[in-house]
Amino acid sequence: MKAPVILYVLLAFLHQGSSLQCEVCRGDGHNCSGPMETCDPDHDTCAIIKGEAIVGGVKMLTYIKSCFISDVCRYAHYSMDYGRGIRQRNIIACCTGEACQTISVQLPPLNTTPNGLQCPACFSIGSSDCDTEIVYCAGSETYCFDTAASLLTGEVSVNISVKGCTTVSECTLTEGDRKAARIFSTDFAWQECKPAFPVTSKASGWILRATLFFTIIAGLILVKSMS
Repeated sequence: MKAPVILYVLLAFLHQGSSLQCEVCRGDGHNCSGPMETCDPDHDTCAIIKGEAIVGGVKMLTYIKSCFISDVCRYAHYSMDYGRGIRQRNIIACCTGEACQTISVQLPPLNTTPNGLQCPACFSIGSSDCDTEIVYCAGSETYCFDTAASLLTGEVSVNISVKGCTTVSECTLTEGDRKAARIFSTDFAWQECKPAFPVTSKASGWILRATLFFTIIAGLILVKSMS
């Protein structure tokens, strides 16, 4: 009877030793560093997200390392256009083990070529309402999004409302992956995505989806304005 007990103990240590660990950190700039953390069982890859927010020609960089579900690796590039010169784009690079220490994460050249689609767009900090304009989608931005939320930075809670063009990948990530990528605590009032419509059409048919990266740029702009 002792043999099975010993076997279970060894299997338990084997399972523990094979658990995926990833470096976890969030910060501004071209890199960040943080502790190694054991991933949840359903998170089977490490990933690095490099983001670029453009506001009135001024660029702000973000860098995130965390555990993710490998499904996100299929959608390496994300882009969001909020109109009025405000844009967010990100790239995800998946890795495990030592490869995460040497992998190069570079954003592709910015594609601003219109693709024949358009969306309502706005960006408002401090209100759940915002003035909407039409923005012409570019590159692989084939979906419209509409999101309102409360953003918590420290002890300050601020309402955010955003609309615009985005890539399909932004509308299809899981709740776990959105949480991993958030720098700021977020309470969503609503989150919707729909296919973008041709330049001669009107928007209709919104469906419930969840967006990921708008909280990064919203929070960064809020922090910059408070500093």
